[in-house]
Amino acid sequence: FSSSYRPKSEQRKDSHWNAEETGEFVVNICTEELKDQMNTTSAPVAREVDEFARAGLTPARCRNVKAPRIAESPVSLECKTFQIVRLPSKTGHGNVMVIGEVVGIHISAGILKDGMVDMDKFRPLARLGYWQYTVVNNAFWMEPPEA
Repeated sequence: FSSSYRPKSEQRKDSHWNAEETGEFVVNICTEELKDQMNTTSAPVAREVDEFARAGLTPARCRNVKAPRIAESPVSLECKTFQIVRLPSKTGHGNVMVIGEVVGIHISAGILKDGMVDMDKFRPLARLGYWQYTVVNNAFWMEPPEA
């Protein structure tokens, strides 16, 4: 995942702090239904603020990492931190890229069809540019050609 970072002040988002300090994190895939809660958790609040409670979300236990996942998210990936890359910034407001190894996956049965994730049921959000997002609701198959 990517997160904002202010190198001069060491100001970071909680997800970045947690991945760095504990060596673990959870990627909870946001859906159209959870977009407002996701936006609430993006506020720059103090570390001691319970963002689950603030956004009206329910923490759920993971199997392989200590970090909680979001119970309302239909897909969660339990991860071990592999590498954190601080991207250079000339403005004092940069980004970090946190790379992890997926060690556990949670997928809600409610978004499965014939054993596969049904994108029409899932409707995950995707970040575009600026403050724009889109809903993935028009997935299609396109297999690569044979050599």
